[in-house]
Amino acid sequence: MDEPDELGDDALRQRWFDASARIEIGEAIGALHEHVGNEIESRRPLCLASGRCCHFEEFGHRLYVTGLEAAWCVRSLRSRGIAASHACTIEAVDAAKERGDCPFLLDGRSCGAHTDRPLGCRIYFCDRASEGWQQSLYERMHREIVALHERHAIPYRYGEWRAMLRAVCA
Repeated sequence: MDEPDELGDDALRQRWFDASARIEIGEAIGALHEHVGNEIESRRPLCLASGRCCHFEEFGHRLYVTGLEAAWCVRSLRSRGIAASHACTIEAVDAAKERGDCPFLLDGRSCGAHTDRPLGCRIYFCDRASEGWQQSLYERMHREIVALHERHAIPYRYGEWRAMLRAVCA
């Protein structure tokens, strides 16, 4: 497997997009999303749909993803013709960073990428009662994403959501 640092940005981006289009990768990511959904359903965290989770700077948190997750999200949105895919431009990502929020945030509260959002978005809840289990669930699921990279020889990079979007949208 090529190490990520040995690949140019365009080659790395292409590897992530190529991998994200593979059926077995989509199935694996779908299975992880389903597992997370089941875990969340069993815990029943409170979500007020306030959009606070998408206002990173204001509420003092960050979302981290792998390059594969970012590419899968963008590819999925684009393949389904979702209007939110317009948010995946360098300009939209930079504007979101300047505002301190997510480029897929609509009307300050709604997620334009809800169905395709990465694991961190699926697991994070503002509900204080959720703080005890969110971290361990995320760590377990992240290990699964790392293993997916390894099994399929997909270059691995992990970074802040908007930075990774910028890398895949360039």
